[in-house]
Parts: sequence; structure tokens; C-alpha cells
Amino acid sequence: MAAAPVEAPRTAPAGPAPMPPMPQDATRVAPRSAPTSPVAAAPATAPKSPAALTPPPDEYPNTALVQVAPAQPPALPTNWRTGAHAGFYRIALSAVAVVALLAICGLGSYFIVQDERSGQDAQASTPEAAPTVVPRDISSREVDPAPLTVKEVFPAAQIKINPNEQPYQVLKTQATKDCKVAVDGKITTLLSDLGCSQVVRATLRNPTKAYLATTGVFNLDSAEGADWAYKQIKPMVDKEQGRFQGMVAGQGTESVSLSSAHVGWDIRGHYLVYAVIARADGKAFPDTDPYAKQMMYDLIELHLRQGVLEKRGTKPVGAGAAETQPAG
Repeated sequence: MAAAPVEAPRTAPAGPAPMPPMPQDATRVAPRSAPTSPVAAAPATAPKSPAALTPPPDEYPNTALVQVAPAQPPALPTNWRTGAHAGFYRIALSAVAVVALLAICGLGSYFIVQDERSGQDAQASTPEAAPTVVPRDISSREVDPAPLTVKEVFPAAQIKINPNEQPYQVLKTQATKDCKVAVDGKITTLLSDLGCSQVVRATLRNPTKAYLATTGVFNLDSAEGADWAYKQIKPMVDKEQGRFQGMVAGQGTESVSLSSAHVGWDIRGHYLVYAVIARADGKAFPDTDPYAKQMMYDLIELHLRQGVLEKRGTKPVGAGAAETQPAG
């Protein structure tokens, strides 16, 4: 069975001595589009204040730039430019021009300052939008004791990842406290040692009906244990010492339980998520199969991590918050 862990390895917590590292034999699943951080987005940069974007004075509709004509000097002799008082009149005319220019600039500056203050006051008086969700701790079952349910993980008969594409059809669901039904070999012991209390899974058919998948969530005791499982599963799968089990959902779905299926897994909080992908006709396919890679990303990353566990990892605030909060 080909193994395809979805995210880069994390630092393993204290625990049993890790097995020797195995060569990576699978390519990380490529997203449909550049993914965004599922857990905490950095706040957008605040827009510049009106003061920082102030246009020139003549762009203000309420700014009056008045052109002041210079005062007319008294009648002068025809030879006044060469007379004794020529210098005096030149100085007087220059002074009048300077006063007029200062009046224009002063008026424009006054309106600019007033507009800036008005814009700042309006911005300060606009209330910030209240957050609709706040983070919720899912780092352990101690702080997140409510068990998962089928309704929470697979709430409908279809899983629609992209509104412009046909959905996945949910053929069968299961929620059980017996984690052994979904794994075998050494992975069974590993998850038992890490306090696996339940697994919620489903078998689905892709929109083309050419592929089947079993995907689900294991509820482990802590995030440290989930991280440890993430690191230890690959060498077990590569050495055929354990695997995730597909769940047959009736006639024509037997191939999902065959060893030719491909598997992938990831973690979030104290949860381990996984998917088993198989061709409906039971034929083998390479790790580079684009349909299988897309299914792996759709189910593990988009549906389970960024969908189901994103909701569990946040707490709604305001009206209706109590109804959407996991029980327990």
C-alpha cells in the first residue's frame, strides 16, 4: 500500500524510540488552488486614513481658492519706471502679490486640515465589526471531551468541496469506539497506546464513479500523541507492518479494502485524519494519479481538517452560539 502523508513531518514528542526514517516515496498532495491557513489568518492591513490619502486642495469641492487682484497704485508720471520712486512702487507691488499668495495658500491649508479632521473623526466613530468566532482549544481530549458524531463529520448524503463541481456521494457511515476496525497490524497497537477512544468514518464514491474512498477521524488523547502517530505510521505502512482499512459499503465497493489502495493521513489538535483511495475496478494506479491526489486533498485537507476540525477548533459568539457548540 502506497503511503502519502499530507503534511511535512512534525517534531515528534517524547515517547518510544522512533523507528529509523524511511525514504519518502510519495508526492505531497497538490491543492486545487493555493491554500490559505486554515486556523488563524493574520488580520488585514488597515486602510490608510483620509489624512494619508489627502488629494491636492483643488480636488476638495468645498475648498475656495480665491485669486486676489493686486491693489492699483496711484497715478504716476509717464517716466515713473525711471523716477526716484520707482524702487518704492516695485516693493509695494511685490508685497501685495506676496500677501495675495499667502491668502490663497492659507485658505487651501485651512480646508485641507478641516477635511482631514472630519475624515479622522468619521473613521474613529465607525464601530469595528464584532468577531463571529473565537479559537477553541482542541489540544487534548481533556479540554475537548465531547465525542465526534456522524452528523458532525458527515452531515449529509453528499460532500461538496467545490460549488462548481459535482459532489462526492456518501455510501456508508460509521461511528464506533472500537478503533481496531479501521486499522490493522502495528498501527492498531500504536493508536491503542495513544488512547484512541473512537473513529468516525465513511465510504464515498467520487463524481466520476471511477474511484472509491474511505475517510475518517481518530480521536486520540492529546495533540502530542497525534503528532507521534503521524511520525510512526509511515515506516509501518512502508514495511507492510500495518495499514488503514477501507470500509466496504455494499456490492461494487470491495476494492476499497484491497491492498492496492493508496492511503494518506494528517493531524489537527488531538485528531488523526486519514483517507484510503482505490479505483472502483480494483486496478492498481501510480502515486502520481491526479484523480487520487485530488481526492486525497479534498477529503483530508479541505473536508476534514479545514472543514470539520476547523469548526471544532473555533467557538461561535453571539446569537445561536450555544446551539452550534459541541456537547460536552
